[in-house]
Amino acid sequence: MIVKPGKSGSTFLNYKHTFSVVLMAMVDADYKFRYVNIGAQGRISDAGVFNSCSLSKALERNDLHFPDPEPLPDSDLIVPYMILADDAFPLKTYIMKPYSRRGMNHTECIFNYRLSRARRVVENEFGILSCKFRVLRAPIALKTSSVRCVVLAAVCLHNFLRDRQIAGFAAHNMDDSVDTEDLESGKLNEGGWRLNQRQDGLRNLRPQSGRVAVDAKLLREQLAKYFSNEGAVDWQWRFI
Repeated sequence: MIVKPGKSGSTFLNYKHTFSVVLMAMVDADYKFRYVNIGAQGRISDAGVFNSCSLSKALERNDLHFPDPEPLPDSDLIVPYMILADDAFPLKTYIMKPYSRRGMNHTECIFNYRLSRARRVVENEFGILSCKFRVLRAPIALKTSSVRCVVLAAVCLHNFLRDRQIAGFAAHNMDDSVDTEDLESGKLNEGGWRLNQRQDGLRNLRPQSGRVAVDAKLLREQLAKYFSNEGAVDWQWRFI
């Protein structure tokens, strides 16, 4: 999120030489926020934001009490529950991220598509949030502490409105707002939130590279093989 410079000086200056604070969030399949961390300085790396947040520490200590590992459908492969993430996050046994796009083989392309398809919920979530609360679509001329309050209020209101939609109290149809796929042609139909999107309010974090644990790499390889074999879906070949 881009903010106006204030007394904080250059501490909130990001890699694009604008002033910003970071909104890091975890969302669920119902387009609701389950965790947010707001206010990290824009100059801090993506890895630094995640490693210093309470979610990272809770995951490391297993304080979130994920369900026990279970076998995948039509397979004897037992895998743990995990959070789906993009290149900005580290690869862990509880955080799954895509392969680097350089030099991918066919199996890795399939894996990246399947992961991207599931992660599209997150992209739509941020798009819907900024479409509903347009204060997020441009630089916010407030002090940093006020920016945190504004964003947190927007997140809470979003979840409240989404609860009403799920319960059937709201007339708004989510199908018109989110991205959908034409499974026959392999075409992505963009959601309504993209039509009036501005890029100067919310920006993505940069990809991160670094050391990856062997067990996390092995888990990703096993999932990649599964998605190309017993876990394959008919339309995935058209999308890659």
